[in-house]
Amino acid sequence: MALKRTKDKHGEVCFVLKFGNNENLIQVEDYQLAKDLGMAHTTIRKHIKQGPENFKKYIEKYDRAKGLQRLAVKDREREERRLARIEAKQRKEQKRLKMIEDAKCRDPYWFDITLNQMFKGWS
Repeated sequence: MALKRTKDKHGEVCFVLKFGNNENLIQVEDYQLAKDLGMAHTTIRKHIKQGPENFKKYIEKYDRAKGLQRLAVKDREREERRLARIEAKQRKEQKRLKMIEDAKCRDPYWFDITLNQMFKGWS
C-alpha cells in the first residue's frame, strides 16, 4: 500500500492516512516500527485517530508485551532443552548400566571353574 508523504508543522516527514474526510499524519519512523512489530493496518488506524502521542504510548506497550512474550517463549524453550539434556543423560546412563549388567557372566559352570582355579592349591 503506497502512502503519501508530507512534512508536518515541526518539519518531520510523515505519512498521510485518510479516514473518510479526515487526514491524520503519522511519522515515518513510528509507522515503520509499528509494521516491524507486526501491527495490523487497522490497529494503526484505530490508534492514530486518537493522536500521535497516544499512538507512541500504544507502540511502547505493544513492544513491551511482545518482548515479554518472546522472553517467555525463550525461557520455555530453554527449559525444554535442559529437560531433554537431562533425559538424554539418564537414558545414556541406563544404557551403560544395562551393558554392564549384560556383560556380567552368570553361568554357574563358569563360577565353579573360577572358584576351583582360585582355591586349587588349598586342599
